[in-house]
Amino acid sequence: QKNRNNQRSRAINEYHNRRREEREAQERAEREAIEAAERAEREAAERAEREARESAAAIEAAERAEAEERAKKANARAAVLESKLEERLREEWKSIKELE
Repeated sequence: QKNRNNQRSRAINEYHNRRREEREAQERAEREAIEAAERAEREAAERAEREARESAAAIEAAERAEAEERAKKANARAAVLESKLEERLREEWKSIKELE
């Protein structure tokens, strides 16, 4: 009887130990899954932030290039107008000199 009680106690203890180990393993797996999901979420947010910054920088660079191109064209037009004005002034000066 005593031997059977010991066997029964040992079996109950082993059962409880296995259940505790299974529960701990389940809890550990759940914690690891949550941590992995949080890590993936953080990485996705960081990636999105980085891509947004890169896009903004690309847009700014394109806008700068466009503004530089407009400035070059405006400078070229101004140079042409200035040249025409100088030519006109020379002609007028020449006319004034001829009248003298």
